[in-house]
This record gives sequence, C-alpha cells and structure tokens, in this order.
Amino acid sequence: GDIAPHFDYKSSYNGKPALRMLKLKQRTVRQEIAHRLANATGEVLPLIAGTIEPNPVLKHRVETLALPLNKLNETDVAAARKEMEMWRNRYETEKKRLGAQPLPTGGRWYVAITGAYGRMLWNQGVIDRFELQKTQPTRAEEIHVVRLGEVAFATNPFEYYLDYGIQIKARSPATQTFLVQLAGSGSYVPSPRSVKGGGYGSLPASNPVGPEGGELLREKTLQFIREFWK
Repeated sequence: GDIAPHFDYKSSYNGKPALRMLKLKQRTVRQEIAHRLANATGEVLPLIAGTIEPNPVLKHRVETLALPLNKLNETDVAAARKEMEMWRNRYETEKKRLGAQPLPTGGRWYVAITGAYGRMLWNQGVIDRFELQKTQPTRAEEIHVVRLGEVAFATNPFEYYLDYGIQIKARSPATQTFLVQLAGSGSYVPSPRSVKGGGYGSLPASNPVGPEGGELLREKTLQFIREFWK
C-alpha cells in the first residue's frame, strides 16, 4: 500500500528521461507496459515449461475475519470535526458560486467542489467510526487463500502496507507467495512504522483498520497458508 509500481512521467527528477526513452522506442505508456510483460513471460516460460506439474495441488479457502477497528479517541474526533467544518465551508462556498452562474461546458470546473465534498465526508467518517466502535469494535472482511502447486495466493481488501506483505512472504512455506491487495472495498492498513511517521495513509481518516488489525490479518493469512502445506 505504500509503494506504487507505475510510470512517473510527471516527476521533476525522472519524467524527462522516461519520456525521452518512450520517444526513442516509439511506444505509448501502455505499449511499454505490455512490452515488459511480454518480455518477462517470453524469457521465463521456456525455462519453467519442463517443471510444470500435470496435476498440481489446488486448494482454496475463504474466511471472513473480524478485524479490530482502529481505536479513535476524543482528540481524533475534535481534529476531524474541525477539518470537516473547514471543508464544509469550502463546499458551500463553491456550491453558491457555481449556482450563481451557468455551469461551464468544459474543463475541470468540478474539481474544487467535489474535492471539498470528498474531504468533508472523509473527516465525517472519523466521527461516525468513533460512535460505531462503542458498540461494534470489529469489522468483517473476506479474504481468500489459494495453493496452486508450490505457489500461494492470498487476497485482502486493503491497501495493505509493504511491511506486512514482506513479513508474510518471508514466513510462508510456499516457494513463491503472491499478496493480492485491494480485492474488495479498499482503505489503508498502515504499519506501525507508518503511524510513527505520520504519513497520509496512517491518518485516522484514512484507515478504519489500523496496525492491530493489520497484524491480525498477517497472522491469519499465514495460518491458512501453512495449513495448506501440512
């Protein structure tokens, strides 16, 4: 969840050389991605063709986990309420401004009002979850674990921070383990390291499920993978 393997053509330090290379190759961004995938497949497939099992082990397990909600306090609520009111005022101002004139027919005129509305609801979510945790301290989330031969796949519905993924891969009995994130509703699950750093994904408004839930998800995922290898 804290890395993004995309082409960054707009950055100040890498954009120009990346665009130059695309121009030299005479490819679009999509063509470059396709070319890399095809090259990787073409290189590996001849090497593994003779090792593919005719009847590999195939197992699939679905579980619904009760993950603890990220515990919020009065300070979190007060900060969220202050932010929410600020964005509500911006939203109302934009709404009034747009209502006083014909809507534009082109351009990105909607960015300011939709951004303000989204931020308003984002912070309202903190207040709502603070009340919810009094009677419902957990959140039900579905995960899938698959064994295919010596390979394991495990899904989760989050932007699941890199620390967790590395820990699962390092402790998995599979030869190779794939963590498939965002297989569901989404939201960040930050690592303890991220919370200490105070990044965007570790803010209370960004994560209904915090490090406690992230660690439980890690342990349960490993438990289900290991049971396939017993």
